[in-house]
Amino acid sequence: MFSDCIPCLLPQPKSIRPLDGVFEIDVHTSISLEAGTSYADVITANRLKCGLLEATGYDLPVTRAEHDCRAHDFILRIVPDGMNAESYRIHIAGDCVCVEGASSAGLRYGVETLLQIVNQFGIDLSAMEIEDAPDFAVRGFYHDVTRGQVPTLSTLKHIADSCVAYKINHLQLYIEHSFLFQSMREIGAGMDPLTAVEILELDRYCRERHIDLVPSISTFGHMYEVLRTRSFQHLNELPIEAGNLPYNWYDRHLHYTLDVNDPESIKLVERMFDEFLPLFSSDFVNICCDETFDLGKGKNSNARPKDLYIKHLTAVVDLVRARGKRAMFWGDMVLEYGELLATLPKDIVVLNWHYGTVPPTPPEANAARFEAAGLTQYVCPGVHVWESFAAKIQDAESNIGHMAMYGKKYHASGLLNTNWGDHGHMNLLSASMHGLIMGASYSWNVEGTPVQSDFDTAFSTVAYGDSSRRLGDLLRRLGDADPYRYLTMDDKPVDELRKDLQSSPDLDVETLRQHLDTASEISRELAHLRVSARAGVRMDYDEFIWSASMICAANRYALLLLGEGIQAREALACEFERLYDEYAGLWRRRSKESELFRIREAMLRTALRIRDLCTPSCKSTSTDLLGCQK
Repeated sequence: MFSDCIPCLLPQPKSIRPLDGVFEIDVHTSISLEAGTSYADVITANRLKCGLLEATGYDLPVTRAEHDCRAHDFILRIVPDGMNAESYRIHIAGDCVCVEGASSAGLRYGVETLLQIVNQFGIDLSAMEIEDAPDFAVRGFYHDVTRGQVPTLSTLKHIADSCVAYKINHLQLYIEHSFLFQSMREIGAGMDPLTAVEILELDRYCRERHIDLVPSISTFGHMYEVLRTRSFQHLNELPIEAGNLPYNWYDRHLHYTLDVNDPESIKLVERMFDEFLPLFSSDFVNICCDETFDLGKGKNSNARPKDLYIKHLTAVVDLVRARGKRAMFWGDMVLEYGELLATLPKDIVVLNWHYGTVPPTPPEANAARFEAAGLTQYVCPGVHVWESFAAKIQDAESNIGHMAMYGKKYHASGLLNTNWGDHGHMNLLSASMHGLIMGASYSWNVEGTPVQSDFDTAFSTVAYGDSSRRLGDLLRRLGDADPYRYLTMDDKPVDELRKDLQSSPDLDVETLRQHLDTASEISRELAHLRVSARAGVRMDYDEFIWSASMICAANRYALLLLGEGIQAREALACEFERLYDEYAGLWRRRSKESELFRIREAMLRTALRIRDLCTPSCKSTSTDLLGCQK
């Protein structure tokens, strides 16, 4: 698929045509903006300048002037295209490099593609012509900032930079309680929430990069921390005093829905909107409204859940409209209450999510139903790194690819790729990069996106400058070796964990040993790749290597639960404690303190359980699973 004169590019452009000749970058080259370009285009020119400096060492000047494309320059210009405002064209010839965008956004995307070429070819750019435009108008990334990790502002800007680099133009941050409400500080107290000034700055930063930062906040279900406060626990559909109950991960994900018939519930949503929504320049609001599992199971058991659902959904949409915005929401519940489809307002955007991996899941019929109802929809797959230490790339590829195809077939307006942090958000940011780029690629070019080894090759080359082109394959194999998603992040008794393992046909002793060997091998290979990696991605390599080490330890723990390697228990307990200390440092590089304490409790609890699995009298002089002598 790739050759010496055709570079690896992500997203894959619609058309690449090799030409004769080479453009040579030298000290006389400059970056010229044509007259009439905007301030946003100056930012784009500066992006090209910085990228060229990093890739070639040449610090090229930026000018603005009229050109006839004969000077030995990089020429940036706007050439409107009535068909697609985000299209671009790159022409590399011996005398100049010309990047044309149909708009400022198109020009920026053309420059990002050009920098991928420069990063692979250096100062001698093979002549070629690229013409490109997206399949989906909205190409989004959805990042969970509420299940444990609350990113720092610098990390959020890094995510925005990653989005624009791969032509993503829509970003959402999932919030339940992780925003500092000045009038309701009890919500999220002690969780290091995002602040108004951070969101205002991120919104500005995204706008300059042609990204629509869309507010996303739970307004119906998934209200765990809100409904555990003394001030608002009475608004729970379930008749419980949640603030008096011990913390529970399962409850956090499966329960805590607002009491629709209490008028204070919609007033709470209104108060949240009044503080939160003015911080965003977007015309959209994601009101969530998904997984309202408790409806009709508590205070309103005499009412039909679908009636309760549409009542609250309509009220929240009215609040959004009153603020001059357009609502979007997750579509799972209206699919369950099928007759509601015909009653939904036509100005609402349905987020058609499904994380199945093999047809008939994700179901094609869902996209067809939303189109038949005349609703605007985004298809929403996922990166498949939640509840894992490494991404399940095989699952992500199937899920994203199929949802993208359904979206194009049924005229979806967008693709919103999701990244969740279920059960403590133990997965580190780098684990999501493969899925982020894959989602960006499919949302730009559904049919042309490379698959499996070809995609991994392009990912390794483009995202990490890996000359061996092995990184993507290593990460794919590492995800396959991740043993049991709840193994260390669950407060189940040891006997229940053992039963779960024994009932899992793909987690027998031999398979776990193979996973252990694979993860150990990959850990060593990642360490070698890190040595030659550029400085800007070494933090990612640190996280990859930690994930591989954690997967090794998890496999050893699983084997221990099945009675294998009991002599190694003390060394394995120490390994879990070491891995937590290392993890805490990695967490703090990108995130606020937030809910790190929950990870500490889980991992140190696991270490204690390992020590308690056998009495101290169980000893051996043989080499244990960690390669240590007992």
